[in-house]
Amino acid sequence: MRITLEHLRAFVTVADLHSFKLAAKSLSRTQPAITFAIKKLEDSIGFRLFQRTTRKMRLTAEGERFLPIARRLIRDFDMALEDLSALAEGRTGHISIASVPSFSTELMPSILREYCDQNPSVAIRVSDGNSSDIKSQLLRNEIDLGLVSSRRFTDQLVFEPILQDEIMMLCHRDHPLAQSTGALEWQQLEPYPKIDAGLHGSGSARDLLGSAKLECSTTTSLFAMLRFNLGLAVLPALAARSLPSELIARPLEGPTLQRTIYLAKRRDWTLSAAAETFIDDAYKVLEGQRSEIETPHIRLCMESI
Repeated sequence: MRITLEHLRAFVTVADLHSFKLAAKSLSRTQPAITFAIKKLEDSIGFRLFQRTTRKMRLTAEGERFLPIARRLIRDFDMALEDLSALAEGRTGHISIASVPSFSTELMPSILREYCDQNPSVAIRVSDGNSSDIKSQLLRNEIDLGLVSSRRFTDQLVFEPILQDEIMMLCHRDHPLAQSTGALEWQQLEPYPKIDAGLHGSGSARDLLGSAKLECSTTTSLFAMLRFNLGLAVLPALAARSLPSELIARPLEGPTLQRTIYLAKRRDWTLSAAAETFIDDAYKVLEGQRSEIETPHIRLCMESI
């Protein structure tokens, strides 16, 4: 029997929802139809994809290996149909980008404004995320381009340095450390409660900062905590460019920690013409804004313009 797209969608949906019943509802199918599709898929490939229990559906080892392949096949098919639809509707392409939040909020808007003005027929999807999630999306072919702050753990991606910034201290203007006008030593932060904005997970920052009193997953919630003077935090300088009026940022020294933002893409994947044009235009926009972007704590480090 031939494997169809219907079989693959059923498999991926059951894997995501851990339930035949929920998968059937999501795909607007009957539960027996989903069960039949999974059985036919397993019969065709010659191994079981799920471990069936009374409580939950779990992938077998073979299912875990097959899942990213199935995702890629579905995405390629859907993208091919969208490209055909784009031609029919007068659009000419589609780009999917994921970025670390600081780049997304501070630099991406001006890049997109320039690109969209020059390429009105290209549809663009932009999402935020942490570097680990973005690299996983790239490896699963779910996005075309990623802007990340780490290039570790894989040789399947290509990383081009874009920007480097320093780690800075943020606090309320009434905080005792806000009274200093120069750089702070890391040990000066030790007596005060700290709010983890994601950097406590990195070895160097964790060793210098110690444990955090509070944890925040977004800069929006972090700034809210800082506005109530609940502690101090450390963030890259790019993320500290647009602070609420109640907050201040101070550089840190002894040692100075730096972060690099990279443009990441798959090593074995040929980008569309629209994506290649986006990269070229992004470099040109950043270069044109170099004097506005660069500060003593932020610098562009693009290798090709």
